[in-house]
Parts: sequence; C-alpha cells; structure tokens
Amino acid sequence: MARRASAIEKLRQQDHGTIIVDAGDALLARLIPPPTQGDLNKAEAMMRAHGLIGLDAMAVGEAELGVGLPRLRLLQRQTSQTLLCANLVTTAGKPVFEAGKLLETGGVKVGLAAVLELPLTEKPSADLLRRSRLKLADPVAAARAQVAALKARGAELMLLLAHVGMDRARDLARQVKGIHLVLVAHSGQLYSLPIRAGETYLVEPGRRGQDVGHVQFRLGPDWAADQVLTDDSPRHVLYTEAAQELAQIARQPSRRPASEQDPRLLRARSLAQRLQTTPAPSGKHFIVARLVTLDDAFTDNAAVKGLMNASRASWHVAPVRSGTRPVKIQPLTREQVRQIQVEQ
Repeated sequence: MARRASAIEKLRQQDHGTIIVDAGDALLARLIPPPTQGDLNKAEAMMRAHGLIGLDAMAVGEAELGVGLPRLRLLQRQTSQTLLCANLVTTAGKPVFEAGKLLETGGVKVGLAAVLELPLTEKPSADLLRRSRLKLADPVAAARAQVAALKARGAELMLLLAHVGMDRARDLARQVKGIHLVLVAHSGQLYSLPIRAGETYLVEPGRRGQDVGHVQFRLGPDWAADQVLTDDSPRHVLYTEAAQELAQIARQPSRRPASEQDPRLLRARSLAQRLQTTPAPSGKHFIVARLVTLDDAFTDNAAVKGLMNASRASWHVAPVRSGTRPVKIQPLTREQVRQIQVEQ
C-alpha cells in the first residue's frame, strides 16, 4: 500500500488532471471463513490509507459488504471516503450508497458511477446480501440511468466502475451507450492493454493491488461527449519499455559505455525499431492505458507506511475458539450505530 501511494503520487505529478479510483474488493481477502477481528482491523487501516492517498471514489464489492454495512458506513464517515454503487438497494428499494459522482479535473467534467453484480447462485454471495438485508437491482438499467443523469449535469467523459467481472463487463459495455471507459473488478484478470467493446474501452489491472492501472485521456480542444476515443496504448508501451531499458544502462555503475552487444541496448533498439514501424493511429482524441508495476523504482510513502505499520500488529487476531463456538467480533457501540443508521 505504501509503494502504491508513492506510484500514485508520481503519476499525479506527471498528469495534467488526475482521478484516483478503486473498483472494489479492497478491504477483505476472503469471505469464507467469516472475517476475524484482525481482518476488520486491517480493513479499517486500508480505508484510512485510501484517505491519505486521496482516493476520489471506491466501488462497493462483496469484500466491502463483508465488513458489515454498519461498520462500513462508519469507516466511510471517519475517513471521508466516497463509496459508489448505483444498483445496491435495501429491501424497500432505497439506495444504500451514492449512485454517481461528477468530478472536474484537467478542465474536463468527468462522470463516475459504479455497479455491482454477485453470483447469487453461490451461497456466500446470497448469504451476504441476506444478512445485510440488501438486494441488487439490474446493473444495466442502473448504469443507463447514471449515464443519462451525469451527462445532464454536464459530464464530458463517462467512467464506470464495474464490479461484475470482465465477461459481464463486456456485455454491459455493449448494452449501455455513452460510457468511454469501464474499470473492471471481481474477476482479478490482468490486461496490459485495454479491451474494446463497441466504442467503450475496458481495463482490469489484476488483483490485490499488485499493479496500478494508469489510463490517460489525451483530448483535443474540440472534445465533446459524443466523440470517439482512439487507442494509442501499443505505441506508448513500446516507447516506455525502450526508455526504461536505456535508463537502466545509464544507471549502471561502470563508466565504460555499454557494449554494442549489451542485451539491454539490443532490446532498446529493437523496441525503438518496432515503434518506428508501428503506424500512429488516426484520430484527434486518444486513450493510453498501461500497467504500472510496483517495483523498486518507487519508494514507500512515509505517511502510509507509518499508518500500516502502526496497525499491523492488530491484523493477526487469531480466531480463538471456545468449545465449538468461534470468538465473537467486537460489536459497534450504540453511539456508533446511531451515527450510521440506514433505513431499511
């Protein structure tokens, strides 16, 4: 998490305008067995770290619901986080979280919405909603409603956090018009280049925060919400990899110039040749997506590292058993519950 914060800060400094989002399943590693007190302590530390990073919004996934709705709402208030889910409602049909959000960055108004879909044929997912007294409305209808609502408020670029898995996200992208980018979670797949479905692009940067997905929009002065984006990611990846190879050669301790047969120099030349022979895409407005590996090029963010280290000892609360009954999770106080009551 500390290294992720460092990478995000570096990317924020490089870009003209930046939005930081998470597509969900960030707080718990598993739903079975039920979370221990240590798991909940770690989830709280993650939420507080998101606050330090400056997360603009996070989609609600099953890992977030697994924390328990009252506790999740409390953490949301304590950390001033924005949790989004357009199709999660109470049994009475009332929304539980914000459906969408309008942001402005780099002079562009960005509409941001989120949807959730769980495999209800699997007992853990069905039990999770039943215990929370929640249900899921149609994600397609919810996404359509949010695209229309946010564009009516002036959104020029529409992003959807889809906690539905990549296969379902492709269907959703084809059924809902007006979305420029879908950021996918739940299936945990990793794509080095964006996938296109109709006029919508989809990205999913793996699982457990091991990589940071970085998407750039290079928009011309005549950009409008109905314009089509062109993918320039392949050329950008070639350029970046060639530059990294040359940078490694430049950092080598020897003062002697690199040999003509140095594998890194040969690779850099090969990448540069491929870049020269790869035609530039036509169009005025571009999307560039890549994966940022959290390697030694990034140092740990001191504030986030301090927070996580201070909390780490509380993560290893063993699920002590007495007889056949597991230890109970420390309940919220009455005052905490009063703060976050949700009408259901």
